[in-house]
Amino acid sequence: MSGWLALQATGASADLITRWTFDGASANDTAGEFHSLPQGDVKLTTDEGRSVAQFGGNGSIVIEGGRNLFSRPEPFSLEVVVKPTAFNDGKIEPFLLGKPSYSWGLSYFRQGQIYGYINVGSNSIRAIEKNSIPLNKYSHAILVHDPSLDGTNFFLYINAVLVDSKRSAHPLVPNEVDVVIGQPGFEGMIDEARIYKHALTAEEVKDSMKKFPAAASSDQK
Repeated sequence: MSGWLALQATGASADLITRWTFDGASANDTAGEFHSLPQGDVKLTTDEGRSVAQFGGNGSIVIEGGRNLFSRPEPFSLEVVVKPTAFNDGKIEPFLLGKPSYSWGLSYFRQGQIYGYINVGSNSIRAIEKNSIPLNKYSHAILVHDPSLDGTNFFLYINAVLVDSKRSAHPLVPNEVDVVIGQPGFEGMIDEARIYKHALTAEEVKDSMKKFPAAASSDQK
């Protein structure tokens, strides 16, 4: 097991249940709950003054012990700071953070498109066309699900801007799929990844983005 990936549960907020940083501090969750299993060509590096995980197109980080996260209808938010260095050809759709395939998560599709999923491929929200993310620049993406809302309850933010929303057609469902950070087919950097047991508000999304100056300095669409 690699010694450089840290999965940390912070005391700042009980709703931030997992936080992955890539600073070489530890391979384990500080709460003792999760372990990381980097696979393939994932490596630790520095980029633009930040410690990041670099994916070369054939790697993934499997979070052991995360299979029971969000297996029933409950609020959650996924957050990732990502810098793709190559477009994929659209034949595969690697997840950036979540449970493939389509259980729940954020994925990276062709030409910089970001998709958010719950349960099935048709139940998605998207950052496409003018809202797609560029190559070689950090972008901040957050997926939010709040099943307590009667209407729209599924939201996708890119650089703190709401780019798509809808009412989720499906609840979360139990499965035996591991949580992953990155998948084969993704080439680029992931700065930090977080999972919350809380539906972040628009203001909380903006506040969170301010913590990542590399993404905050990017052009907002």
